[in-house]
Amino acid sequence: MQEPLDALYGAAGGILVGDGLGFGGRDEEQNRRFGRDWFESRSKTLRSTLCGNVVARDLSGDLANDILMIVPILAARLDGNLLLAAIVAGIVFRRGLAAFCADH
Repeated sequence: MQEPLDALYGAAGGILVGDGLGFGGRDEEQNRRFGRDWFESRSKTLRSTLCGNVVARDLSGDLANDILMIVPILAARLDGNLLLAAIVAGIVFRRGLAAFCADH
């Protein structure tokens, strides 16, 4: 059984890379690695987008509602990709919003 963060990174990698365009798909580990590397390489930009936002600072603590509140903020940074924004929100909350924003 894979860890929840691994599943989220894998989902992000699958969206970002696709399924190989018919030339042989990427395996789950490649998607996880790509998704994790992609997230880490953009964490500074994502952090500045999210952690400085008044909406993100005033979240209620209700996980489902909080994710719905930050998806539009993240989607604006991710070319309007709502599914990717929801996955990124899941990664941020799984890692801990306070910890993610601590360096902001």
